[in-house]
Amino acid sequence: SYYCPREKASALYVAKEYARIQKEEIAALFAFIMEGKSKRNKYASFQLLEHLYSALGEMNLSFPKRFHADFLRLGYECLSRRMFIQYLQRNVLILDDNFVEEISKTLQTNQDDLEFSFFLINRLTDKARVFEIMKESDSMKHLLVQNLISNHYYSKR
Repeated sequence: SYYCPREKASALYVAKEYARIQKEEIAALFAFIMEGKSKRNKYASFQLLEHLYSALGEMNLSFPKRFHADFLRLGYECLSRRMFIQYLQRNVLILDDNFVEEISKTLQTNQDDLEFSFFLINRLTDKARVFEIMKESDSMKHLLVQNLISNHYYSKR
């Protein structure tokens, strides 16, 4: 190797230290945004998180702990249902089981809410969990059967 071992070790140390400091600063920025959430409009906080999401993604940096969960909840509170669904479909917002169960319990039993809840439940990655949640509700069972029948019908065409 061109570099002597001491220089290589020093460069490795500097790189590791840089990555550690970068991670700390990202976490501090995230905490600052979340702490200020109550002082400013929630949508402004959501926009700040969205900018942080874009910056971290473009630089291929890791997200701070709880980023996705807090970003998801703030998105749900700030975005219209249609926009929220688009963010989910584009994988900007990432669902978790706790969020889906919590939101599904708060939704009404009208058709729009049931379909929204069905959409959320279906986006979970653990399919065993999806069926476990759906079997708890007759409305969900009905939507599941409707969905399976329509998918089967359209796949035959």
